[in-house]
Amino acid sequence: MTLISDVLGLHVSSKFILVGHGNQAVLHTPTASVQLPLDARQSKVHGFALSSCHDSKHLLLLYGENAFSLLIYNVNEKIEPFQLIYEGETQDWINAAVVFDNDEKNTWKFVLHMSHSALLYLEFSISSKVVCSVLELAICTDCSMLYHTVLYGNNYIDLAIISGNAFGEFLIWQTHCAIDIDAINLKKIYPLLLRIQAHNGVIYSINLNLASKILVTTSDDRSVKFWKIEKVGPWKTAYVQPMFSCFGHTSRVMCSIVVENGGQVYVISGGEDSYVCIWNCSGDLLLKRQQQFGAPIWRLGFHKATSTLYSTSSIGNIVSYSIKNVFTRQKNELTIMDDIGATTPTTQRWH
Repeated sequence: MTLISDVLGLHVSSKFILVGHGNQAVLHTPTASVQLPLDARQSKVHGFALSSCHDSKHLLLLYGENAFSLLIYNVNEKIEPFQLIYEGETQDWINAAVVFDNDEKNTWKFVLHMSHSALLYLEFSISSKVVCSVLELAICTDCSMLYHTVLYGNNYIDLAIISGNAFGEFLIWQTHCAIDIDAINLKKIYPLLLRIQAHNGVIYSINLNLASKILVTTSDDRSVKFWKIEKVGPWKTAYVQPMFSCFGHTSRVMCSIVVENGGQVYVISGGEDSYVCIWNCSGDLLLKRQQQFGAPIWRLGFHKATSTLYSTSSIGNIVSYSIKNVFTRQKNELTIMDDIGATTPTTQRWH
């Protein structure tokens, strides 16, 4: 019997791909696939956060629903590269996570962001015994239901929390300049810095490229919206202005990524209609392609060195497709492909 489940987690790096198949996770390399040891995990894997390599080891964090798992990934170990070292639960659903770099051996700090504008700042150590301690519970003054969050920053002090809620609003807050402190419970309350009415429905994805001053949001109003974003000083002084809305999907736009090629910035969106759309930074639609056999597309990933686009869906597939030729296409050369056809050298399907 073959089990078919949603593929909700996807992380594409230069050396490997991490995929969440239901409540399991698999690491794919060009030569092998390794299933991660997650014991009897009940919740689905929605996302990954990975530390930088330290002494040939990464801390890998998996999260989904109200549970998370921590694993040590030893890149030099070929037979059993993963060691499950901690599993935890939260009181609210987790919708984003980040692991911070630090110089302390066997100690990592990381953040779990919840779906109601609260986050846990945690420290994990395996020096003498396995310990996961709370450093801070941070809460925003806005507690609306969030469907997508981006955690932007290299450390906790500079962290920006960029979210989209169920009302189509775009929100930004930060973890400094608290307006209320509960020292006993390690709880701090922070003000909302920015609120913008962005869409006529739920915001499902947010991506930004500060160097190119581009921010992109997608929604169940079927639009891919481009924003100009400028940040010179603190996030509270950030300038965010709408540029244009693009319509290439016929249903909810579930995911998007911002990619670079040859010094140019492109946006790739994936929808419930099973299509991926590729846009240039002027909003021109360069490619529209059915990618997942009619199934909704949940996640997108991009391998820059090979110009390969990866997508996941509700039917358990991860599909790869080379888009190298799309970057040289002129804006009036739109290609629409309804049938992905048989497997070719530029297309792979992993089950």
